[in-house]
Amino acid sequence: MRVWRLSFLVFTALFGCAVSEGPRGMSPTTAERIAELKQLCYSVGRFTVEVPAPWRPVTAPGSVLMIFARPDRAAQEVIYAHAVPKSPQEPLATFVASDIEHLRYLHPFILASEGEEVRIPGSKKTAWVTYLEGDSFGNRSIVAFVDEGSYVGIIGFSSRRPELLESEVPGFQQVVQSYRWIG
Repeated sequence: MRVWRLSFLVFTALFGCAVSEGPRGMSPTTAERIAELKQLCYSVGRFTVEVPAPWRPVTAPGSVLMIFARPDRAAQEVIYAHAVPKSPQEPLATFVASDIEHLRYLHPFILASEGEEVRIPGSKKTAWVTYLEGDSFGNRSIVAFVDEGSYVGIIGFSSRRPELLESEVPGFQQVVQSYRWIG
């Protein structure tokens, strides 16, 4: 499975995850496989996440910051992912607190509350989850932080409509659970 994942990452980097349906007359098995590939690994520089359809990348695959949006919701919500360097000695809690303080500098009325950690299957890692609301743009967000020593993998979900944020929490948790560090 790992070899296939790495092969798909190379495919992603070269072809931008723009997998087409292929020619008419394609066997159902091949068509099903292509549909499955469309919702798998997106490389975010140092890690991968699996983003289900109908989410689509808005930025180029392999970018420092990947942004995904749903075409059926006119950018009312986005998923974003990126890796940020940190000192290996810095605890994740200190990094998160510093990140929130920086956000408060930019958006003085932002409120942050801690969420439940999300366990990442197949590893001993968990994602520290924080809920944010009250930024200058009216966004509400869920942000997951994963400590990787000298980096932090960050996966976020933002929406301007509270009901959309609440309805997408299970999907966001699935994206976080699909997190795989590739260094």
